[in-house]
Amino acid sequence: MSICISQILATLGSRQIVCRTLPRPTVCHDADGRMAIRPGNNAVVVRVRLAGDRRTYAMKCYTRPKQRLAAIYGESYLPAELFVYDISGHGSWIDIVLAEWVEGRTLDEAMRDAAADRMALLRLSRDFDSLALGLLASERAHGDLKPENIVCSSRGMTPVDWDAAYLPGYAGCRAVETGTPDYQHPSRTADMYDKRIDDYPAALISTMLALAAADPAAAAQMTDGEGRMFSPALAVAGRDPKLHRAEHILARSGDASHYRIARLLSSPTASLPALAQLLSIALSDPADPARGFDGATLEHGRFGWGYIRRGEWVIPPLYDSGFEPTEGTALVELGGCRHFISCTGRSLMECSRFDSIKPLSGGRARAESGGRRCTVTLDGDVEYEF
Repeated sequence: MSICISQILATLGSRQIVCRTLPRPTVCHDADGRMAIRPGNNAVVVRVRLAGDRRTYAMKCYTRPKQRLAAIYGESYLPAELFVYDISGHGSWIDIVLAEWVEGRTLDEAMRDAAADRMALLRLSRDFDSLALGLLASERAHGDLKPENIVCSSRGMTPVDWDAAYLPGYAGCRAVETGTPDYQHPSRTADMYDKRIDDYPAALISTMLALAAADPAAAAQMTDGEGRMFSPALAVAGRDPKLHRAEHILARSGDASHYRIARLLSSPTASLPALAQLLSIALSDPADPARGFDGATLEHGRFGWGYIRRGEWVIPPLYDSGFEPTEGTALVELGGCRHFISCTGRSLMECSRFDSIKPLSGGRARAESGGRRCTVTLDGDVEYEF
């Protein structure tokens, strides 16, 4: 039997909340006097306190029974726990999950609040990449990764709503849920049910956040009223203009690791084996600036060209092309954009406005623009030849 969300809310708003085992739950209210809830399609999460307990909990109330909740949530799953009334005064018992309430804003709310604050957006980007890397290394997978299912707090990011999770014990089974289509690869079906099901949504959200940090105004223009930015179906078909624009912005900003992550969104398969390594690169500490490019040489690696010294990458191999380093800089190309970069990977100058340009020599680089030869410094000083 299925219960309506409105029936659950009416029950929770009444003074007679009846549970089988929980000691007198009391619904918490926000500053406006409204119940502290997070509604969904098939369940509603309400913040409650229990008699004799100062802690607050998230009580997720389900409109209908769902498979695998006991395995996913363990002792937090309480079947037939809450009595929900109907309009006749009768009703039925419904399942709930009781877990610690995670204080904070959902990621979509945090992104809206950050708006044009690039530093705040950059922190969100790094926090999400760290979360995603941890998820990919885990034996389980979330199954419905999206901004609404991620809570941001001073401690970082916490995924919530694990109803679609994959657990190792279910290897070979079909998925009960296949996640929110706006964040899933179009080829994902119930038959794709393994630890890789978070790959595509993780790459998509990582790209969204990196783009917002690189160009908040462009990201705002590209985000619709529902917080969506890309179309997975168009991306895989190579026809998503927003993704193409995002790739160009990331390339122009010199964010090589996220440019490569964005490129993964065109993958014909939902499994993205390269993602974990790219996230790790994005989060890695830069090379010691004191050593510069001393002893480093240009070499090709898994994703492109980079700079290596004694078997260790000074600059990870992410670029489409590059020159041997000179005068403490390296000239590289990424997605049609040319940059002089430092040994930390930071773009010192984006120089795609020139038709051609060569590495530094004597503090200046020879270039050509509009058929005219010139020399340019990293400060942007241009001298044309006559």
